[in-house]
Amino acid sequence: MMGWTLLVAGLVFALLAWIVLHGAGRRWQESGLPRVRVAYVDERDWKRPEAVLRSYRYRLVGRPDYLLERRGRQIPVEVKPTRTAAQPYPGDVMQLAAYGLLIEETTGKAPPYGLLRYRDATFEVPFD
Repeated sequence: MMGWTLLVAGLVFALLAWIVLHGAGRRWQESGLPRVRVAYVDERDWKRPEAVLRSYRYRLVGRPDYLLERRGRQIPVEVKPTRTAAQPYPGDVMQLAAYGLLIEETTGKAPPYGLLRYRDATFEVPFD
């Protein structure tokens, strides 16, 4: 009797784990972001010094909403959840470019691109 109980409990656990993982994968796919390691998420904790990107040279300070890591390079992501547009707004591109400059100043490696996430679209903005 104990064996059947453990078997049923194990199956229930496996089913719940599959449901959670399947839902998480679907939500990530719907986000429009690439499946890479998330190096940083803006939690609005300005007291954490490592969370703020600074350039004394350019007198800039900022924090992207996310920093993704791909092949040893950080990719800034800025999320504008209420915006809809066929192409990115110029001001958003400039904000993302500033994050790219801050990342280069901080890490010594320029990001190859940044991502702008609007409500219905994700734009890859090359830094060239």
